[in-house]
Amino acid sequence: MTSFGWLHLTDLHLGMDQQSGWLPAVEDKFFEDLSRLYEKTQPWDLVIFTGDLTFQGSADEFKRVDDFLGRLWARFRQLGANPSLVAVPGNHDLVRPDLDKDLAAKLLRNSWDTDEGIRKQFWANPECTYRQTITTAFKNYSRWWDKTQFKLPTAQPGELPGDFSAILRKGDASLGIVGLNSSFLQLSGGPYKSKLAVDPIQFQKACEGNGPYWVKQHNTCLLLTHQPPDWLNEDAESQLELDISSYFDAHLFGHMHESRYEAHAPAGTPESRCFQATSLFGVDEFEDSPGHKRRHGYAIGRIELEGETGRLTIWPRLANRVGNKWNYVDDWKDIFIQDEHTLPREFTLKKALPSLTLSPTVNVGAPESNTADQEPLTNRWAIVVGVNDYKQFSKLQYCRQDAKDMASAFREKLQFHQVFEFHEEAEPEFQPTRDCILQKLYQLRYSKECKPEDLLVFYFSGHGINEGGKDYLLPINADLLDVDTFGIRVKDLVKILKGFGCANTVLFIDACRDAVQGAKGVSAIGEDSTTIVSDAGMIAFFSCDPRERSYEIETLEHGSFTYCILEAIQRTDYSTVDELNSYLIEQVPKINDKYKKRPQRPRSVIIPPTRGNLTIFPRSRGQSQGYQDLKDILFTKMEQGEIDVTDWVSAVGFLDSISGKARLYANDTRKLGAIKGLCYEGWLPKTFSEHWKKLATRTQRLPVPDYGKNLPSLQ
Repeated sequence: MTSFGWLHLTDLHLGMDQQSGWLPAVEDKFFEDLSRLYEKTQPWDLVIFTGDLTFQGSADEFKRVDDFLGRLWARFRQLGANPSLVAVPGNHDLVRPDLDKDLAAKLLRNSWDTDEGIRKQFWANPECTYRQTITTAFKNYSRWWDKTQFKLPTAQPGELPGDFSAILRKGDASLGIVGLNSSFLQLSGGPYKSKLAVDPIQFQKACEGNGPYWVKQHNTCLLLTHQPPDWLNEDAESQLELDISSYFDAHLFGHMHESRYEAHAPAGTPESRCFQATSLFGVDEFEDSPGHKRRHGYAIGRIELEGETGRLTIWPRLANRVGNKWNYVDDWKDIFIQDEHTLPREFTLKKALPSLTLSPTVNVGAPESNTADQEPLTNRWAIVVGVNDYKQFSKLQYCRQDAKDMASAFREKLQFHQVFEFHEEAEPEFQPTRDCILQKLYQLRYSKECKPEDLLVFYFSGHGINEGGKDYLLPINADLLDVDTFGIRVKDLVKILKGFGCANTVLFIDACRDAVQGAKGVSAIGEDSTTIVSDAGMIAFFSCDPRERSYEIETLEHGSFTYCILEAIQRTDYSTVDELNSYLIEQVPKINDKYKKRPQRPRSVIIPPTRGNLTIFPRSRGQSQGYQDLKDILFTKMEQGEIDVTDWVSAVGFLDSISGKARLYANDTRKLGAIKGLCYEGWLPKTFSEHWKKLATRTQRLPVPDYGKNLPSLQ
């Protein structure tokens, strides 16, 4: 059985003046209650926040939200939990426009229901004035959401600010989460019940253009909004029920400051389940209803998956004040509770969870899985680009070699799932032109083979340029008179990579070379790229500060930045993002100083900072384990008399000799290919022996990094 658990919070209202006196006491009791319930209700995979994190949507209030979340995550660490955050905005998470000065806001407020032209323009044209009004109103929320370190990394933006889809995976099971902005029309104070809207377009755009298809790719799915369905206008409420919420196993929301749980199946339709959480923190009384007490609380939820069946259980909690002291208890006032939770409600999974079976066969030589020290990344992908022979820009010496050796290290040392290698010596479809690079990126993106939990690496070695304040990477056919058309703008590259939906995306940019003669721009990229990568929530390593150059070193036949990356790959103590960053900051200046080059200080962007723990150079799937597999197979063949002892001793000694090398020489590559041919590709022992003896007499020559490819069979 697999389960997904969450902590459901809503209506925090940070920034409200009335909170300052009693908020710390309620927070303290809230944290105590979490500690008591954790053992009963874990796992907590998510913190779900259904809106009104702030009171007026100011940047300072969102800073206070992150401070609160920091204290909350500190408590999680004490409990042994490490959930991720998903959130939707509420009507207090925007900066309300001045309706007397903003005509578009006034029309949205007063004419949405009656003016079909406004609705059509709003959904058809993201650049129209109406949409810009919404974007501006939620700007502080969007900035906070883009940068908060607690966010679930797989979250992808949708049509409106606050719309998103995200995926949480556990083994073979996946939970899909979709959040929709239901507050975009609540632009002022006053009564809004039955006047708001959520549109199916939001659902489709958040889910790659096809919401129903996206939902059915997962075992179970949750829908999040701030307002409950009955706060939408009649048409929108009908569309929500028919075209959106019917695809989800539960709809979670807040806004009303009291709990509510409904499960119904009108006219024999599949059951829908809606849960409204109680306000976490607010004022004691409603401003427009003196004497009407607000309720404060939260909820814990869990979905258990087994076979074709899911079960939803909720633990609703209520902050009760007795004798001038706060105490959290079961929220039984409006919800039937048994043993502190609701009765589990069963439903049919959208995709059955496969039963656990043990394979009777073992794939010899394949990377081991589920080991204790292995980062839970299913596959690793790399796109590697290196350019020497520019047509209209100054030629470079070792960028092609940088790319070839990086590709080889990804394949052989790190055993990446797939490596795409672009340089002048590659096949026609992998030439380092703009079209070839972008075509492969789009092809891979739309294949959907790269999953959210995978690792995606993009590496570039060549010229970079900043023109008109925009950073560009220059492919081999870049035109100095039209960089915008023939270069690859970093913003466009990041947007494409973001579209993969991969939570673990890392860029290596070694691109500030010699002055780009004849170009209008400056040969330094950095500030623009840093902002773009930061906003996208990715990880990036740049070879130098924007005011410096990235040097190639003739003795090493590499750029100093790439040389140090290759060295780090060979080590056992620089496998995470933070470890690699520290190594590069220390070693690149030393290499430059050693070879009499000017200072060069690499820099990084790590967003969110917690991604510094990501393992990008894993050891458990590395070359040493792969070589051990080969040695084990060779020993078996020697014991069975398939190869003689002399060849066995020689081959094992060779594997030991190359286990720590940063690069393999040409003859090393051939020897390794022969061993793999015998062990994995069905070479006859006689063929191997003849080939091995010939290789033993060859002289080492230039390094050949392409050692991921086996030699053709000689049978």
